[in-house]
Amino acid sequence: AKTYTQQLREPTKIEGEIAGYSMSLITAPVYDADGIYQGRVTQWVDRTVELGMEDELEALVAAARSGDLGGRLTMEGKTGFFKHLGVGINALLDDLAGVFSALSTSLGAMAQGDLSQPILGHYKGEFGRIKDDLNNTLLQVSRIVDELREGYRINPGFARQQLESLARIGFGLDEQVKYVSQALSSIGLRKDLSR
Repeated sequence: AKTYTQQLREPTKIEGEIAGYSMSLITAPVYDADGIYQGRVTQWVDRTVELGMEDELEALVAAARSGDLGGRLTMEGKTGFFKHLGVGINALLDDLAGVFSALSTSLGAMAQGDLSQPILGHYKGEFGRIKDDLNNTLLQVSRIVDELREGYRINPGFARQQLESLARIGFGLDEQVKYVSQALSSIGLRKDLSR
């Protein structure tokens, strides 16, 4: 109390908790036209929601960086900027979780020899490029398998040579699937996509 009655020489800022609220107190001296000290003015700013959002956001980002895309920011008590930020971040996490889930499902099926699981849905930008590339890979591998089956039916010797070539390609594809599997595993989305 004594500090509050002393003459204030320059603006000060104090942050602390008052009755369960995170408050920021900004105090500045007040002088009259002759430069004589008249007292102080104090602005009280409730930062409870802001600091809570910072903590919640830090935890959510740490979880997402560790591969847990299931967390979301709560919207309770958020208005204005914080509400818009929360809605946007939750939508981004929904999009990422959807893309990685679809990618994991398709690659997992491919690793088991099932080429009938393309990524469905409409994706934009890099997500769309990944979807298109994976789906085109599935189509190309399916066509090669169909051609080999037909070639074997017509000429078993020719098909054997093609199968040997495909085995070499398949080894490279299997290595790529293992690499993607490891990448997904590192963020906790899929344990193992390799055979």
